[in-house]
Amino acid sequence: MAQTQTLTALAHGSIAMPEVILLTFIIWLTFYLLYLKPQKRQMQARLQAQEATVAGDWVLLQSGLYANIVKTAEKTILVSFDSDGKSQMLFNKTAIVRRLTEKPDVNI
Repeated sequence: MAQTQTLTALAHGSIAMPEVILLTFIIWLTFYLLYLKPQKRQMQARLQAQEATVAGDWVLLQSGLYANIVKTAEKTILVSFDSDGKSQMLFNKTAIVRRLTEKPDVNI
């Protein structure tokens, strides 16, 4: 019954302005808590991982490659993909998705 009255009030434009403002606020608050805040937290964790990397760390890159960091600079990293360090590439630090706690198992 209350839902029907609310829908009728909306259809006739007789809903009060404070109710509209409250409803809009609730929608934005829900959006912030369910989407924006977790995304911000995830981004901060990713930035901390990028800044904390040092030579010798194993990382997962955005491309899905596991790499060993050979050298770091302010905005770039030099990584190696093999055990002898012959195949190296230069990446932007933003390519790091996460730091690994141990060397990945490559026995396939």
